[in-house]
Amino acid sequence: MRIVKQARRRADGIRRLLRELGDADEHRALGERFHRTSERLESGSADAAAKAKYADLSLAVHHLRRQAFERFYTQTEAPAASDPAAVQGSGI
Repeated sequence: MRIVKQARRRADGIRRLLRELGDADEHRALGERFHRTSERLESGSADAAAKAKYADLSLAVHHLRRQAFERFYTQTEAPAASDPAAVQGSGI
């Protein structure tokens, strides 16, 4: 439960930063809101304070994604490269 609470706190921080950067569309997914905000701010119309907040936002999103990958997604061992069936099914 500690990990879930930590992830929720991170998501709440991301929501707060998105609101501060002008995205109050709370019914949209965080990833979609982050992408939309990124496009808007990277277009060059942001002041120094907004760019600093965007840097904080980018780092917060990175940490949440990393935590989700490491703690919540099931990880299985990668198939051996010498296994022809595994290589063929990999889409390579």
